[in-house]
Amino acid sequence: YRRNPIARSMRTRQTGLIGLLVLDIISPVLSTIASTVEAAAYAEEYNVLLYNVGHSVRRERDFVEKAADRRVDGLIIVNAVDETHSREMVAQSSVPTVLVASIETTAVPSVSTDNIRGAYLATQHAIELGHREIAHISGALELAVARHRVQGYQQALDDYGLSYRQVVTPRGNRWS
Repeated sequence: YRRNPIARSMRTRQTGLIGLLVLDIISPVLSTIASTVEAAAYAEEYNVLLYNVGHSVRRERDFVEKAADRRVDGLIIVNAVDETHSREMVAQSSVPTVLVASIETTAVPSVSTDNIRGAYLATQHAIELGHREIAHISGALELAVARHRVQGYQQALDDYGLSYRQVVTPRGNRWS
């Protein structure tokens, strides 16, 4: 005899699934996050449904809407492409959700860093070591985290009276 997980989920109203939405799994940072989430979920007898949105707003919206229909017991969204829509959908749903590396909101729990300050401090450190020509290699600028890092970098250069040239960014969503 083997239990039928679908029948069990209908009775318990739990799927044993946690949805993990990532921007692009080929990113070393995002693949590490995915691996860590999967290990933690497994330790608690959950499985992870990985959704790689590939920078597609349509794919992200589709997954968030499916998750909001209670097809998962919990949802983790890392680097949302369409943050406004994703926040609104999860705020209206009953699915426990955490946003990671997104703009903070009081409606949905989030884990994030101060990317402006982090980039500022990194640039300031290089300046204080005597460097005067400091490059900033950015992620895709459609992401708020990438734009915030550029902002912190440029602010540090401005505060120390240094000029900057064009910030290096990927073409489209990927480096080529």
